[in-house]
Amino acid sequence: MLDRPVFMFNYTESWYTNMSKDKKADRINTLVIAALFAALTTVATMIHIFPNENGYVHLGDAVIYLAASCLPGTYAFVAAAVGGALADAIGGYFIYVPVTFLVKGLLTLTFTGRRDKLLCARNFIACAVGLVITVGGYFAAEWIMYGWASAVGAVLGNLIQAGASAALYIVLALALDKIGFKKSVLGRGA
Repeated sequence: MLDRPVFMFNYTESWYTNMSKDKKADRINTLVIAALFAALTTVATMIHIFPNENGYVHLGDAVIYLAASCLPGTYAFVAAAVGGALADAIGGYFIYVPVTFLVKGLLTLTFTGRRDKLLCARNFIACAVGLVITVGGYFAAEWIMYGWASAVGAVLGNLIQAGASAALYIVLALALDKIGFKKSVLGRGA
């Protein structure tokens, strides 16, 4: 006979209480850094460089690329998706919130945070793949929402946004690698 109902969760048997203090601290630190990247993504996305056909051009993707280069995949995906979608919601672009959540999350999948440096060959190539994901994702969404002509009209703005974000990421990553950001701030890497 059971001394407690089957549906009750026994906290003494949880995965978290059996974890070492160092592992708990590392997970909490990673979660805090992911939340900071989500906030930075929101702020950087809300700084509009100029409007385009159906939205605006921003440099928030550069922060997403940094997050994807620093964090484990799941944390980076959530930070990017939540940060980008929150910026659209705050800015009144509610129709884009689900699209942005998906596209910005997908951007992180091509990057790696497992290297010693932020800018490695894979992350450099991931910038070009990110351009394809951004342009293709928003093109498909805008085609569905507004039609072919409107989607084609927004391609240039999306290309500029993704290209400028990639260029800014490369400059920031080189500078941060030079000061040993991953080791000194994140406690990872060389």
